[in-house]
Amino acid sequence: MALIAVASVKGAPGASTIALSLTATWPRRALLAELDPDGGDLRYRLRGEDGAPLDAGLGLVSYAAGVIDGADVFDHVQAVPGGLQVLLGVSSTTETEAVNGRWASIGALLDTVPDTDVIADCGRLHPYTPIEDLLPYASALLVATRPTVDAVGHLRSRLRTLRVELPVFVAVVTGVADRRSQREVQIVLDESGPDGVSATVLGRIAYDPVGAGTLAGEWSGKLSSSPLMRSSRELGHQLIREIDGLQQAAG
Repeated sequence: MALIAVASVKGAPGASTIALSLTATWPRRALLAELDPDGGDLRYRLRGEDGAPLDAGLGLVSYAAGVIDGADVFDHVQAVPGGLQVLLGVSSTTETEAVNGRWASIGALLDTVPDTDVIADCGRLHPYTPIEDLLPYASALLVATRPTVDAVGHLRSRLRTLRVELPVFVAVVTGVADRRSQREVQIVLDESGPDGVSATVLGRIAYDPVGAGTLAGEWSGKLSSSPLMRSSRELGHQLIREIDGLQQAAG
């Protein structure tokens, strides 16, 4: 199906909550892969479906050890409340070193998971991040930004230095009543000059601290109707339409 990389830049909100909320509201079968080279925190935020702690030994590190032999990612994922399946990321420098050098192989495999879209939490898109070895296998990169001068400036600067080419979409994290920021961020990106960036502001993610906090705890009907989840559901449908269109155009 598709591998969708989710990232943020300096001064922007973290990619983890956005990747989690997108996966939870994704209209097709989806898997959340925690691929932040700087370390993930899902093992601390979430528990298994039975309420027990997640298995720290099962996740990206165990998966990376078998990528040369074409490991099945579902042998390394765990289920959390809400029925979501997650591939836990690294939690230490030692674990990061065990994965480094295999990012491209991981990307190639995750791009071909049968009947499943993979939403990849790639953390902050800082210069020379090893995650750039994985990006060529992604169908799209979704970058989150706040609608502030410094945040959009960091976004524009970082996209200029990307060493790979792939469709880039932007999600603006803003208040529910904000109807202007998406257009204004797009204008700034479009006016970047000859060395500018090519990115499409696709939609917004609601700034919803209460919803984000609840997302790490017990999932309920109240959470599903929160501004965070409603906006994530809408953005997910938009992203799927874009990705499906790109894949159809590529034949």
